[in-house]
Amino acid sequence: SLKIKSFQHDEKNSLVQDYYDLGARTTYNDAIVSLFHAVLDEPVFDILRTKEQLAYSIGIVHRELDNSHLTVIKVKCQEDKFSAKFVADRVRNFFINDMKVIFENLEDEKFQKIKEGKIRPLREPFQSFNSESYYNLGQISDGTYIFDEYEKQAVVLERITKQDLIDFYTRVFILERHRNLNIQIVGN
Repeated sequence: SLKIKSFQHDEKNSLVQDYYDLGARTTYNDAIVSLFHAVLDEPVFDILRTKEQLAYSIGIVHRELDNSHLTVIKVKCQEDKFSAKFVADRVRNFFINDMKVIFENLEDEKFQKIKEGKIRPLREPFQSFNSESYYNLGQISDGTYIFDEYEKQAVVLERITKQDLIDFYTRVFILERHRNLNIQIVGN
């Protein structure tokens, strides 16, 4: 955890960023992480921003760094309303406790629609020769050489069940005590 005061003396807002390591890039992890994010997008905003009004800006993004998947949640809040520490603790609690309930209560029909929404674009042809060539060049420059990566991910996604998603979450966030970096830039 890293906590520093804002260098801008008139800044009244704080920024909390949480980085969660979701594991190495593999075809399976690529597929399940994309599904993980698709399921979480709505509840992160709905619960933390809309219902709890924890902050005026909340975002969750997926990043790939050094062949690892990262989930990054960024929260901009008013320090005089909720302290950066309170926000950081609430976000961590959301990831450790609330998400399990979200995954368990996810209706099967909604889960299937989310899966189909992730599979469909993976099976669409490239829109142009340039996009296909950039994709292939990326495979070469990354050293992965998986030129049919999208199709392989689609096949894996078709097989992933809701229980697989719950098991992934449990393994990464509960059993393995996930690697997490929390950064707080505290307003004055």
